[in-house]
Amino acid sequence: FNIYKKFNNSSGIEIQMSILHFLEKYNRQQEIGVDSLLTYLSHPVLLKMFPKIFGVLPQKTISLTKSLPDFLQPDSLTFKKWPSTIEMETTRGTITLLLEPQIAPITVKNFLHLAKHNFFNNTCFHRVIADFVVQGGDPTGTGWAGPGYLIPSEHSPKPFVRGSVGMATAGFDTGGSQFFICLSDQPHLNGNYTRFAKVIKGMKVVDQILQGDKILSVKIIE
Repeated sequence: FNIYKKFNNSSGIEIQMSILHFLEKYNRQQEIGVDSLLTYLSHPVLLKMFPKIFGVLPQKTISLTKSLPDFLQPDSLTFKKWPSTIEMETTRGTITLLLEPQIAPITVKNFLHLAKHNFFNNTCFHRVIADFVVQGGDPTGTGWAGPGYLIPSEHSPKPFVRGSVGMATAGFDTGGSQFFICLSDQPHLNGNYTRFAKVIKGMKVVDQILQGDKILSVKIIE
């Protein structure tokens, strides 16, 4: 909570929410102590903050790459041929996405991993804002959950136009499973979020999605 108060301003809201989510998660499991904080130091933003505030913590740097799941290690990102498209079946119809591994290989690999393990099946679109985005990928439907790990952000040279698909985050390097689809051009997202796909068919379906509508399945087209 000392960290929370340190960033108690409008520009620090994403860090505040990340800290509160962390405290809530670990408070349910165990007493928050040094070991828990060290585990969470793999978060690249908070990594820089904890040692300055908690003197008991050693000046220990944990590589973000080493904290990633095995399937996202650098050696696993080399493919002779990437799967090209995703068919997302929803309660409103089918949405076809063209993946963009050339600009976001880690994010695409992560999305493919989750799809192969049926992570998105029967989850809902928990956030829908007219003329902005529809957002899904949270297994709890609350907007505060993910796969249990974080992935780094990737620079996206392509703009967020209508139909762009991006990774929803609570700040840089806090991606997981939540994603959004732009309902219109959103230039203010450029450079701040990772774009990893675009809708090539079914944009009319996206336009009809309401909060609570479900993703029935996500199929990878090899």
